[in-house]
Amino acid sequence: MRIFGRWLRCDESVVERVPTEKTLQPLFRENIFFVELQTITHSQWHCVVHNKKINICAISLIINLLLIANLTFGQEEKEEKMIPINISYFGETFAHPGVQAGYENNFFRKFIFTASMGTRIHQRNHAGFFLSSGVDWRHTFGFGYSMEFGLGLGYLHTWVHGGKIYVVDDGGKVSSKSNYGRSHFMPSVKIGLIGWDFRQKTNLPLRLNADIIAFGRYPFNNYMLPHVAIKLGGTYYFSIK
Repeated sequence: MRIFGRWLRCDESVVERVPTEKTLQPLFRENIFFVELQTITHSQWHCVVHNKKINICAISLIINLLLIANLTFGQEEKEEKMIPINISYFGETFAHPGVQAGYENNFFRKFIFTASMGTRIHQRNHAGFFLSSGVDWRHTFGFGYSMEFGLGLGYLHTWVHGGKIYVVDDGGKVSSKSNYGRSHFMPSVKIGLIGWDFRQKTNLPLRLNADIIAFGRYPFNNYMLPHVAIKLGGTYYFSIK
């Protein structure tokens, strides 16, 4: 592949306009999908490093860990304690599948703290692990139907999937790079218009959910990349006396 005065996207980076012709064939053979290059001068290439974005990602990670700790240890003691555990499919349609496991705590009327972790994969592109927490508003009708809306903050870590990472130094030498992944800030919005709580009419401690999750991934080429995922699963309410 030859690059001459054009823009080229490579997964999560953009190769900037090149003033002179440069052959990068070794970088684009089979199973190589992730190259980070940036024009520093007219002839130099350097790996793009997103150190400027690490603060917001670290803050998001700390917030999520604190909220998860609060949910785990902050419930009031009752004669019978309910432990709601949610297991759901989490994917961008069914092309980029994933799974999510979560826990919730009803802290004020219809408002619920949520905390979850999950993983998703984009074949031959990237794989990700995330922590997310937020606040949901949920209304359940007497016959069992329920709906909910929520806002969340998350931390997402992604790794290249499907190939090695290569970089080009100032002298044009190609070398492999360790796959430590990268950190992302992950805000989210939940729209749950399909839910059913079997506890309203039966003794079965189960609630089923079908939600739409809109979330962002930042940084991505210095901006936030939007995603839309579906979440299909159920919450089982374990009783501990």
